Amino acid sequence: MKYTIEQLKQMVKKSESLPKILIFDIETAPMAAFVWKRYKENVSLEQTISESFMLCWSAKWLYDEEVLGDAVTPEEAIKEDDRRIVNSLYNLICQADIIVAYNGRNFDIPYMNQRFLVWGFPPYVPVHIVDPYETAKSVFRFSSNKMDHIATELGLQNKIKTDFDLWKGCMVGNQKSLNEMLRYNKQDVVVLEEIYCRMLPWIKNHPNVSNYTDNKCSCVKCGSDRLERLDRYFFTPSGKYELFRCKSCGAIFRGKKNLNKETVPFINCSH
Repeated sequence: MKYTIEQLKQMVKKSESLPKILIFDIETAPMAAFVWKRYKENVSLEQTISESFMLCWSAKWLYDEEVLGDAVTPEEAIKEDDRRIVNSLYNLICQADIIVAYNGRNFDIPYMNQRFLVWGFPPYVPVHIVDPYETAKSVFRFSSNKMDHIATELGLQNKIKTDFDLWKGCMVGNQKSLNEMLRYNKQDVVVLEEIYCRMLPWIKNHPNVSNYTDNKCSCVKCGSDRLERLDRYFFTPSGKYELFRCKSCGAIFRGKKNLNKETVPFINCSH
């Protein structure tokens, strides 16, 4: 079945008290260097002609229709000056409670932080990072963990097809290439939102969204209050907890109350 973004939104109940979840992605220019061969080349600093810089970024608030974005101008691309768009991204990141980025923990977040440091921006308020790429690797076994392949497997929208000529056009300041790069980048964010919504109940260590809601009897993954108590319990060495399934996103989680606490005392052990 091919899901639309509208159908995916119905899986998770939108609430005004939910945390601000930002889906985002960046596109960067490659480094340029003098090399003698194409394979296993050790490129020294002396061989480097120019460092990488940010070409554009795209983002959207979870469930919102608008896809935000910013790209360097032709003049900025030629000068390799990404300060203006780094500034606009910084202002957006400062508003988020949770950031969702595919392979973001290894690439997008460190790269973004490096650009913030280069241009003298102070640290932003701590945010939670959710990386569906990590879930794809640790929870599932896709034949490829590339985002476009996973989107295809799940029957979702796909990335826009492109090749390295697009990057070459951007690096020489071609306006048409820069426009296409931003369009490509924005589609990545749309695809990522759909993947995130589908993977949400499977994501381990996801921030507890119910902490942000007014209704504490809500799903820890999506914040919905459409819950079903299961006829099963979760046991720890000293506790017994009710299990619930969210009827919006499908996540299973345990209740907060230890049902054994009133009947079985906690005994400190001296050894």
